[in-house]
Amino acid sequence: MEQAGQGAPIGPIEPLVSIVMATHNRPAVLHQALKSLIGQTLQDWEAIVIGDACRPDTAATVAAFEDARICYIDLPVNFGEQSGPNNIGFARPAAASSPS
Repeated sequence: MEQAGQGAPIGPIEPLVSIVMATHNRPAVLHQALKSLIGQTLQDWEAIVIGDACRPDTAATVAAFEDARICYIDLPVNFGEQSGPNNIGFARPAAASSPS
């Protein structure tokens, strides 16, 4: 017989899928992408949205979803290309992602 607490997961449970989205001042496109993600059948995911030195309307777009699975990080300096923000998102551990 199992004792109480035996076999219980220790620490936060990581999502099955992590999505990294880089964005730069395209809140309408970001809204459509996040809306599509939320509408998927599989719901065991986290989204890490990396803003490449975005205007405040990008953060407002993410916050409007009020979904704890979506983490928004806005970089202080514009990389000007997608690999920088993507690499920052991929380097971020799933359990350490904080909701927007």
